[in-house]
Amino acid sequence: MRGRSLYVEGKYTNCVCSDCEEEGCRLDLTGLADQVQVLDMDCVKRAGRRPGRICDCGVLWKYDALIAAVELKGGHAGLSTARLVEQIQKGLDALQKVVYGQHVSDFYPILLYKTVNLNTRRALNQKRYRVKFRNQPRYIIAGTCGSKLADLVKARH
Repeated sequence: MRGRSLYVEGKYTNCVCSDCEEEGCRLDLTGLADQVQVLDMDCVKRAGRRPGRICDCGVLWKYDALIAAVELKGGHAGLSTARLVEQIQKGLDALQKVVYGQHVSDFYPILLYKTVNLNTRRALNQKRYRVKFRNQPRYIIAGTCGSKLADLVKARH
């Protein structure tokens, strides 16, 4: 859907950053860096006065109507699957406010991790957990730290 672009405006413009990295875990933007805007979701949370935990990064494609909510787990091995799902869901909810009034054709809920306990990995691999954006459910895309965004998105289609 080339030609449709998403944009950040208003109170969220200060939340645009250059990369998606936290605790030694990062999303590789190779091949897409000039095509996307990355949002610091803690900044989005503060700007929107949203309570609770939220994912680490939001990604908006500049030339396509696509978004991603990305949770990075660099050093936590014993995380609750429900908590991870909640953080990604709250990130999608916040992104909905950021792109309010704009058309979004698809979205990608992404979890990147260095180490995640076996139960969490099994639950995500068995696709038991879904999140929603504008009432459309999706399974979470799980990958290891350093995964390329282009590969994660391509694998989804």
